[in-house]
Amino acid sequence: MPTAWRITTTSDATRAFSGDGARLYGGRWNSKGVRVVYLADYVSAAALEQLVQVGSIRALPVYHLFAVTLPADAVQPVDLQTLPPSWHAPNRDPMVQAVGDGWVASGESLILRIPSAIVPHHANYLLNPGHPDFSMLIIAPPESIALDPLRRRIVKAAAHS
Repeated sequence: MPTAWRITTTSDATRAFSGDGARLYGGRWNSKGVRVVYLADYVSAAALEQLVQVGSIRALPVYHLFAVTLPADAVQPVDLQTLPPSWHAPNRDPMVQAVGDGWVASGESLILRIPSAIVPHHANYLLNPGHPDFSMLIIAPPESIALDPLRRRIVKAAAHS
């Protein structure tokens, strides 16, 4: 059974698996109004996804890291051939959001495996918090994490290169 990772701010930790953030703001793979939860295949990929969302090193608070064990038979891979060529563009594409929205509406699976637009050759996962199999997930208690000063300098340098 694969493990996926979710990083949230401390203030959002109690709602980490509600899908409310994605519902309120939308995301690459969902429109506003559609509840999903985003996870990554590695802790480092989850951290990069979070950094992209925050947009500023100075804005980085302490985070909570969740390890989530995914039932392998509940994971449906997205059909890469059906994605528009611009699926990984910085701006949100309504055609890409329609893929996630349609998946949620269909109720086909608990988890949709999607490619990472930020880290090539990595995957992200969408969870449908309204799916009847949601209780099959094994969510470990959160671990507090923070970027130490060295990591901040590395990330800051990478952001300016």
